[in-house]
Amino acid sequence: MKKIFFLLLFVIFTACAAYKYEPAQNSKFVLSKDIPIPYEMKIVNHKSCLVKVLSSNAKHIVFKAKVTGDSLFDYYMTLMRQKNWQLKGYVKCKQNKDSIIIFEKYPRICIILVEEKMFNTYLHIFEFKDINFLKKIPIIEENITK
Repeated sequence: MKKIFFLLLFVIFTACAAYKYEPAQNSKFVLSKDIPIPYEMKIVNHKSCLVKVLSSNAKHIVFKAKVTGDSLFDYYMTLMRQKNWQLKGYVKCKQNKDSIIIFEKYPRICIILVEEKMFNTYLHIFEFKDINFLKKIPIIEENITK
């Protein structure tokens, strides 16, 4: 479980060199129908993009609204399971109220990042259409408890 979680974080935050970045255009930013978006959330086009990581297409769509991070966390923990997404893991930081939630509905994976800022809360949704590309990434194990 920890390997999958850290591998996904690695792909999101360090695979930028492998990304084929395509800036936002409203018509392209449609998530799958089984990934709910609260009606208060508004898309942030200049921060959203389509990406290509190795052989997989993905979307990174950013939304913002004046809601609490806890309410978004609870919203996704409840509704994604109702839509048959399997919870793979989550991290909830109590200091800054940010959280990451990972869901899988094979062969897709959805990573939800909630960032609570002073005036708005940002919702980042990463939707990977095919997680089989993860098999091509070498796994480097390192003891992080040092």
